[in-house]
Amino acid sequence: MYRQIWLQGGVAATGSQAEQELLQSGLVIQDNDRIKRSSLERHIFNDCWIENQLVRLQPYSKIRLKLSGLEMKASLPYKVLAEITSWTNGQPFLTQKVYQIIREHKSFIPRNQEAEQVAELVYKYVIDRWETSIAAPHLLRLSSQFLTFSLGNKPLLLSYQEIWHSHQVPFNRSPEQEYLLDIGLIKLDQGQVKIANRIYHCIFDHIWLEEQM
Repeated sequence: MYRQIWLQGGVAATGSQAEQELLQSGLVIQDNDRIKRSSLERHIFNDCWIENQLVRLQPYSKIRLKLSGLEMKASLPYKVLAEITSWTNGQPFLTQKVYQIIREHKSFIPRNQEAEQVAELVYKYVIDRWETSIAAPHLLRLSSQFLTFSLGNKPLLLSYQEIWHSHQVPFNRSPEQEYLLDIGLIKLDQGQVKIANRIYHCIFDHIWLEEQM
């Protein structure tokens, strides 16, 4: 809640217990029907402090941060991890490769530039010229699996096309959807299937699909 207040400048007062505890701490104040940041040690209890506390309170995130080796590559390495996950959706090979790219890149990622710089590195070293990129072995294998099954199988192409354009469609247990799930190109989420991650969505896009058709 404090992070939300910090980022937005204020939120509507609801009377919740978390809100009352923040008011008692002095970190926030109530102004009519709004809860806002106070001036108390604002330079200490800032966004960097908030993210560090979130890491401390989430053991799995702390482990991920340790394994990624990104502690010294960004002002807010936890936010960098979140941005990486937004691209890979946790796909192990892609996630490790993006970790490697950021570790080996000479630049340091300052706060508030996490989304921009992670996206720039992902496009430069994974998506652009993906057939020869750092992730080429995985991506070429996935492409080959799709194309092998799609030869003479127009329903598979049409099924993937529908999922790509619609972003998500109901899971219908068709052989085409089952195969796309098996190879990992799509994922199942609460009865809907969608492209498994943003990197796949950018690489195996409508242009690539039209070429296969």
